[in-house]
Amino acid sequence: MKTQWVRNWKWISFIALMMWCGCSDGNQPIDQLVITNCPESDVQVGQLVYLDVDVLFKNVVVFDLGWDTTVEPAGAADILSSDNFSGRIILVPQATGNVTVMASPPPEYGIEPAICTFHVTDQIPGGTVLSSLDDGANVTAHVGDVIQVNLTSNASTGYSWQVGELDTTVVDNTANEYVSPPEGSPPGTPGYEKWTFTAQQAGTTTLRLDYLPPDGGDAAQTFTVTIDVAAT
Repeated sequence: MKTQWVRNWKWISFIALMMWCGCSDGNQPIDQLVITNCPESDVQVGQLVYLDVDVLFKNVVVFDLGWDTTVEPAGAADILSSDNFSGRIILVPQATGNVTVMASPPPEYGIEPAICTFHVTDQIPGGTVLSSLDDGANVTAHVGDVIQVNLTSNASTGYSWQVGELDTTVVDNTANEYVSPPEGSPPGTPGYEKWTFTAQQAGTTTLRLDYLPPDGGDAAQTFTVTIDVAAT
């Protein structure tokens, strides 16, 4: 089965610096490379995924760590950011499919790469999930359906997503929440906002979300979809 690179990302190389532990038996090979926080269940489009690489080693001073991120189908996830020193990568799944992340040590260590594979879905009970990739799309729903929108957001900047346009007689905003990054994340690590809308009656409406600064200035980003609601 053919695999593809994530968009234009080929290789992202990290240098992990390890302190000399002073063991008397000299440098030893890495025992194990582990990707932690690998999702154990389906991930929604637009839901940020935070992966960390842990190295269980014996007195390794310096080693190179390469990330080989493959996606099926191509374009299912974007790399939002990466931390060169802690071995963290943040992925933003953008389309349904299987995402495989592989952390590979240098060949001379002779150990297997660490692999994390998870599935991305846009389906939830009674509805569907949208992400930034759906900006500008036409969405079809039925009365009672749920439409969830997941958009990257960073509370530390003061910016937040706000409803800019919506006919609430057709589709109403029923919930929204900010999903914070994992506890202990470095300052400035982004999270995402989860917006939930419910189709109320047959009709058509434009849903526009604006990413606004705390002072109410111009939007840094916008997200717009047209929603057609059928009676049955």
